[in-house]
Amino acid sequence: MKHLVWSLITVPPSAKFSQLKKICLACDFDEVVDTTPIDEIKRLVNDFYAELYVINSGKKELYESDIVFEPGLLQEMLISLNPQYHFITGENTDESIINFVENNKIDLLVALPERHGLLKKLIHKSVSKQLFLNSHIPVMVMHSIPDE
Repeated sequence: MKHLVWSLITVPPSAKFSQLKKICLACDFDEVVDTTPIDEIKRLVNDFYAELYVINSGKKELYESDIVFEPGLLQEMLISLNPQYHFITGENTDESIINFVENNKIDLLVALPERHGLLKKLIHKSVSKQLFLNSHIPVMVMHSIPDE
């Protein structure tokens, strides 16, 4: 998953096929212009005539400059989709995301994995991996398109 440049989707064995009416983008609001595959997200939402939910779950301070500035950039890039934004809290990020997905009857969860350095990889629990392992709905991982 870490080395793919295309999207990957996992479907849990218990999932039942249904129309995608609600798509949720889990986003950390970190360098959204460079790391968010906006065209792919727009195409996905428009192709399925779905509602888009954007959620942020993290432990950053609410008033850090990036956390205030980055959501505005993302909102501007996704404005044509009229997304609903939600900030969720909790000590366990993947559990908080899964709870949101279940409570809001989301049909597809889209995650944007972070790329970590070696030190952070050693101490960091992969949220994307936990979502794949614990979600009861399909999870799609989209990667930003690398610069050529």
